[in-house]
Amino acid sequence: MQVLHNPIYAGAYAFGRTGNRTRVVEGQAHKTSGHHRTIGDWSVLIKDSHEGYIDWCAFEENRRMLEENAHMQKRTARKSGRGGQALLSGMARCARCGRMMRVFYKVGTDQSHRYQCRGDDGHVGVGLCIGAGGRGVDAAVASQLLEAVSGQAVQAALLAAEQIAKAQETVRLAVERELEEARLGSPVCLERGRD
Repeated sequence: MQVLHNPIYAGAYAFGRTGNRTRVVEGQAHKTSGHHRTIGDWSVLIKDSHEGYIDWCAFEENRRMLEENAHMQKRTARKSGRGGQALLSGMARCARCGRMMRVFYKVGTDQSHRYQCRGDDGHVGVGLCIGAGGRGVDAAVASQLLEAVSGQAVQAALLAAEQIAKAQETVRLAVERELEEARLGSPVCLERGRD
């Protein structure tokens, strides 16, 4: 997985992707290293320094998707849905602290679940932030989704899809006409150095 984050994969040379941080704790300086920097803060970035497996645009798109799909991170990017019966698994955020809410499943016959924010669980004794029963939350969200797509919303979506298909067909026909006109027209030869 690390190769997908490495710019070498996209044919680029980079230096200074990580840096050090120093903070003062009780009058003492504490230095930590290995903190990832944003691409704009890298010391050196030379794109196309060698042949890559993918181009730079695809590399950046992959990095964006990987970041969005990283679960249980403090960043507030979108997340992909995960397995399980919970409707909002991997997508719900805590209203208090903004962290990702985890889904806990009850062991037993009904397999009910609960959304739980553990807060800053890196610090012992901080305690849980907030929690909610999963069935009630899922029912409320499902109700809102169904209301949004019911009745005329479905008809509007179908009409929009029809209009998009017609517009694409119009463009396709225009390109075909231009191609046919180019085939029937006289050949034009453009060579360098000739006037």
